[in-house]
Amino acid sequence: MRRGFGHEKHLGDVVASYGIDLDVIHAWRSLRSLLGVRWLVEHSFDAFAPGYEGDVLRSRM
Repeated sequence: MRRGFGHEKHLGDVVASYGIDLDVIHAWRSLRSLLGVRWLVEHSFDAFAPGYEGDVLRSRM
């Protein structure tokens, strides 16, 4: 099974195994979400519609 930053249930394993700073992971997730919002807006989607990246960002605040 592949583990990654995107899966909350595996985050503790990633941090423990690789010694990655948790703040770096949170910053990476935020950047990824913001880039997703930008793409959605550029392609005429509502980035803040339920289930899109706006929801992801708000849930992390």
